[in-house]
Formats: sequence, structure tokens, C-alpha cells
Amino acid sequence: MLPSSYSTSSLPPHPPPSPYPNNALGILLVLLGIFLINEITNSTSYFVGLASLIPIGILAVFMIVVSLFLAIVDPFRRKASEMLLPPPTIYRSREFITRRRSCQQQCVICMEEFVDGDCCRVLPTCKHTFHLMCIDPWLTSQLTCPICRNPISTVYDLC
Repeated sequence: MLPSSYSTSSLPPHPPPSPYPNNALGILLVLLGIFLINEITNSTSYFVGLASLIPIGILAVFMIVVSLFLAIVDPFRRKASEMLLPPPTIYRSREFITRRRSCQQQCVICMEEFVDGDCCRVLPTCKHTFHLMCIDPWLTSQLTCPICRNPISTVYDLC
């Protein structure tokens, strides 16, 4: 149980998804359309040309159905991926850093000794401790411990 003087905060949120959707399927459909027009105009017999295009037409319909399915499912996939890794919760407690410092005497990023009153983060899976200003840039791009590479979902902020 944490002391009564604690507060919670979060790391910066994940970067927003790209505003440009993946247009690979659209490009494929355009290329398929160009191919179909080319086949119809270059065929020696109109009906022979159409008969040879049936498999391509089935493929085009399949691609359209898949693209519609992905457009419907994509918002749910994004929401599910956001739920897998919630923003890390940070707990602040001066007592806890006093107990933690007995195991690790210095921040391995800046190589400075921990001093009373330093704001530190303790990674929950491996219990490695870092100065707040040293580890925050790392945690904005990586959700692993810089020492042992254990995955991180929550970190503790000790001030």
C-alpha cells in the first residue's frame, strides 16, 4: 500500500495514427481497372476477351469486399490495440525511493548517484530505477527497460 501522499499521472500518450490511410488497395484497384480496359480494347473477339476477364472480375469483387471489411473493422482494431497497453500509471512516494535506493545506487543513464529528493522512475517488471529526466525520453519511443529490455506497461514515479 502506498503512503497517503501520492499522486498519479501518465506518460505522454501514444502518437496519433497517420492521417494518411494505407492506399495500397486503392492503387491495386486502379491498376486492375487499367488492365481490364487494356484487355477489352486489345482482344480480337469481344466475347473471348470478356470470357478471359471473368477470373479478374471475381478477383476485383473480392478485393472490394476485403477493402470494405477492413474499413469497417479498422476502428475496432485500433481501439483494441489501445486497450492492450494502457498509458502507464506513475506513483509518487518519497518513502519508496528510500527503500529502492538500497539496491541501485546510481542512474545508469547519466551515471549520477541518487540523492534524496531526486525524482525517479522504477520499472515494475525489473525494478530498475532511473532519474525522471533521463528515462522519459526513452519511454516516449520505447516501452522496454534500457538495461534488460523487459517490456513495460506501468512505471512508478518517485519524487
